[in-house]
Amino acid sequence: MEGGEETLVLNKLAAWGLTGEGIYFYNYAANTVEFYSFATHRITQIAKTEKPPYRSLAVSPDGRWILLDQVDLNTGKIMVVENFRW
Repeated sequence: MEGGEETLVLNKLAAWGLTGEGIYFYNYAANTVEFYSFATHRITQIAKTEKPPYRSLAVSPDGRWILLDQVDLNTGKIMVVENFRW
C-alpha cells in the first residue's frame, strides 16, 4: 500500500480526537472545539467552552459525542503518618 506526500494539517495539538471524517481538536487560543474535515480541508467551530480541557478530548467513532475533561476544583492535602513502616 502506497500513500502520497506528507502534508502538515494541524500544528501543536494537545487535546484531539480522530474519526473517519476528520479531526476534532481543542483550540486553546479561542476556547473552542473545532473540526478539521478531511473532505473539504476546512476547519469548523463546533462549540465554545468556558474552560479548556484538563488533559484530553475524546470523540465517539461516529462524531456525534465529544467528551472534555475539566477541573472545577483542584485541592491537595498533606498528612503526617506516625509509625509508618515501609
